[in-house]
Amino acid sequence: MNTKSIISKIRKQLKKNGTIPTQKEIQITLLKDTLNTYFEANRLVNENGYIMSFNDGKTKGQNPMLKVKLDSLKIIIKLVKDIFEDVDEDDTDAFMEWLTKG
Repeated sequence: MNTKSIISKIRKQLKKNGTIPTQKEIQITLLKDTLNTYFEANRLVNENGYIMSFNDGKTKGQNPMLKVKLDSLKIIIKLVKDIFEDVDEDDTDAFMEWLTKG
């Protein structure tokens, strides 16, 4: 699953109700950027691990990208809720099912 497929699916779901309002388009753009941030942070966490060495190996600590990943996830959840707040519940459920299977 990637950002493009998620955004495409969201637009498809929203277009079932007619044209997509400007406010929703702005939220979709914000979601797209946040998804890109999440996927990149996730890649870096997977690549470098949750614990990293700093100061030439003298100290260990949490990978800073883990916070970026978690913060992005919180924003993604809020944006998806906002985008689908006035969409038919069946359409929202269908989208969420597709998203979690991804």
